[in-house]
Amino acid sequence: MDLSTERVTVGGLRNADLTLLSVIAQDLLLYPLGRLSCQTLTDLFSVSELGEALPVDLRRELGSWSVRMTAEVGDLPDGEPLQSFLEELEAQGAAAIPESLRAAVRLRCQRPELSNASGALLESLQTAWSDATPELACPGAVSVTVTRTATKEPKKRTPRTGQAAKQRALRTPRSPEPPRAASADTVEGWLHRYFFERLATYPDGGLKEPMLVHGAMKQSPHEGLTRVQVLAELRRLKESGKLVHSAGRWRLKQRW
Repeated sequence: MDLSTERVTVGGLRNADLTLLSVIAQDLLLYPLGRLSCQTLTDLFSVSELGEALPVDLRRELGSWSVRMTAEVGDLPDGEPLQSFLEELEAQGAAAIPESLRAAVRLRCQRPELSNASGALLESLQTAWSDATPELACPGAVSVTVTRTATKEPKKRTPRTGQAAKQRALRTPRSPEPPRAASADTVEGWLHRYFFERLATYPDGGLKEPMLVHGAMKQSPHEGLTRVQVLAELRRLKESGKLVHSAGRWRLKQRW
């Protein structure tokens, strides 16, 4: 595998909510083997083994994806591509490699023309796998921690009386202050940071709106964040020229 290629990593897939998994799958399962990080690849294989425990559509999509990935593993040429792949699996840890991916590797390495270096890596993996039971996926085991931003208690104001009150009433109203940039600890500030960080990992085709909105609602540290709020901030960033919306996808505006 070409390790210089930028690859997609989505952490926590084994323990993610099934609804979130269904949304993520719309884009993630389209990537070829060489564009997925080893962690993401092993997690997806693990989730695909859940079978009947998955929603029907997700089960079908992951089943087709697993067949395609097995074929792509089988097509890895011997030498640097195959050896790099095996080394990454070894670094991931034996327990993290699900049985379906182990089977795909064994199938690839059954070819008689396997080099000595690849054979030695396979033997090392086989030894480690024989002593480690694969960790099972457990969707929904991890929940998002919700933290509430501390708020200051408003100061009590003493009513103005007499001459001071009259002077106050005669003052010329102040012109409105220009809008301030959203602070990182506000809902808007958090959403802006989330959008920029999330979309930075999809520089080409962007991210589908349902996936981006659902992810923001699930991961927000602000309790009660709604779809309406998320979409409002997306539109605000679009109007300010920072995001682009096209064909149901959001992406960062490219600067040349």
